[in-house]
Amino acid sequence: MRTGSTRRRSAGTRIRVLVADDHPAALLGICATLERSGSYTVVGQARSTDELIELVETIEADVLLTDFSMPLGNEADGLHLLSRILRQFRSLRVIVLSMVRHTATLKAMLRIGVIGLVDKHGPLRDISDAIDRAMVGRVFLSHAYAYQLDPTACRTPRADDLLSAHEVEVIRRFAAGTSLAEIAVLLHRSRKTISRQKRDAMRKLQLKSDTELIDYARAWGFATP
Repeated sequence: MRTGSTRRRSAGTRIRVLVADDHPAALLGICATLERSGSYTVVGQARSTDELIELVETIEADVLLTDFSMPLGNEADGLHLLSRILRQFRSLRVIVLSMVRHTATLKAMLRIGVIGLVDKHGPLRDISDAIDRAMVGRVFLSHAYAYQLDPTACRTPRADDLLSAHEVEVIRRFAAGTSLAEIAVLLHRSRKTISRQKRDAMRKLQLKSDTELIDYARAWGFATP
């Protein structure tokens, strides 16, 4: 579903935004909200990782607003895709829409250069606030993420706080039905490394079987886009 005008600025002073989400209703709603504001113009839309890569390679934009988990397409999603985009397109401000609740993964996104984390359950105005802050080089965090990442906030630790961001990536994909061999190819790691990260995660979570791991991942939203 690639749309957009190649390598051109939009009319006026509107901020040019690329939007990526594999859920058609969510994509339509986000784009309509941005266009109605009069401050932004959607210069491209993508519903898969492959379409997203094509968009950022061919369309000039100021901001990329993308879902964290887009299983559609041959390209890997998640941290792998974000890292690739941020390395190759340094002037593009990347804002992530997500329901991720794993602290190490959230911190990893910020560490690699993501400038905004917008909670999909939060108010729609968070999207425009995130874009506006990104344009002046300021990080935006939805309230839930700001609270979670604030070291002074009181929060009862969860078992999955012990997991690394890489381990969460493996669990997320495995729970979604991707085999360990396929995960290894997608993340450009060895099959042995992926197997070890899955095993380490199960040990930290005190889970004894793949069924328990999948149930845990789904219960805590790891397998949810």
